[in-house]
Amino acid sequence: MSTEPSLIYPEPSERVLLMDTTARQLFALTREWRRVLGERLAPHGMNEASWRLLLHLDFLGGSVAQTRLAEQMGIETPTLVRLLDRMVRDGWVLRRAHEHDRRINLVEPTERGRAIMQQVSAEAASLRVTVFAGLDDRQLAALAGALDTLHEALQAPASRVTQALPDRAAGLDSPRASAPPDPPSRPAGASAPS
Repeated sequence: MSTEPSLIYPEPSERVLLMDTTARQLFALTREWRRVLGERLAPHGMNEASWRLLLHLDFLGGSVAQTRLAEQMGIETPTLVRLLDRMVRDGWVLRRAHEHDRRINLVEPTERGRAIMQQVSAEAASLRVTVFAGLDDRQLAALAGALDTLHEALQAPASRVTQALPDRAAGLDSPRASAPPDPPSRPAGASAPS
């Protein structure tokens, strides 16, 4: 852990250092998990975007609204549309209009897609067994509980509000502190100078 002062934490406490290290570990673990699973699935002809889509389809029950799938995957709808175009072309999934609301496109796996979904799910399960082998049930339950707590904190409205970074008032220079002041606002109904 680095104990060097930073713009955000001029004198980091042990807790701040531990939170920083833990956040970095979570990012690295997620990236590494995806890399290893990608290596395991490469022989099946799956790139990361494709196997992630199939895993999410499997998790969500196999027939899902396109917008919900994009949200679940954490990608924008236009990005999902391009991915689906390729996967439909390759015979992995199909899109169809919802029977009661034609504005909704449903995505579901084809027979070929279901077969590969089973392989993707099996590889993911095998990786979970390997990764969690070093944890006993108590440790695994504690980890699951801690991750649930972090997830809930990220879902809370307060986590969506960015906190102001330290500025000159706290003895630190920040881009905002050295920026020129905002121009005065005009009263409602006043016209702009010409």
